[in-house]
Amino acid sequence: MTDPEPKVSKILMVFAHADDETLLAGALIASLVSDGNNVTVLCLAPGEDDRTSRLHKACAVLGVDAVETLRYVEGAMWRDELDEASSASEELKLMPALSVVPVDDLASRVSGRISEINPNIVITHSVHGDYGHPDHAAVYEATLRAVERSG
Repeated sequence: MTDPEPKVSKILMVFAHADDETLLAGALIASLVSDGNNVTVLCLAPGEDDRTSRLHKACAVLGVDAVETLRYVEGAMWRDELDEASSASEELKLMPALSVVPVDDLASRVSGRISEINPNIVITHSVHGDYGHPDHAAVYEATLRAVERSG
């Protein structure tokens, strides 16, 4: 008797920044793809063009089916990052930093992507923002609310 075909799941992985997909979940993504699942990565604050390009390249290597981005700005985690943020491009200065956007606004945007993608599984940051980054914590909370809204 042969094993039944494994059920393919549509998985949405929601991250704050470009590189979170690799640093925090690269092995998990590779394993999910290897098992035949369809994986979409949604990055809320992908960064400037070179960083977004690296996000797409990393996801291609991992076998991700689709990469989507929203245009929020990475918020500072450490005090010295505030100086770096002040020298950001004019385009980035016009966009809101991820950790200061109202969570319900983020949840609405993520919820819209969930409705479009219709995943079986949604994976995101940990409740504590992994290593404490406020953007990660905001994305966790927004994603949790978005999933609850989606039923």
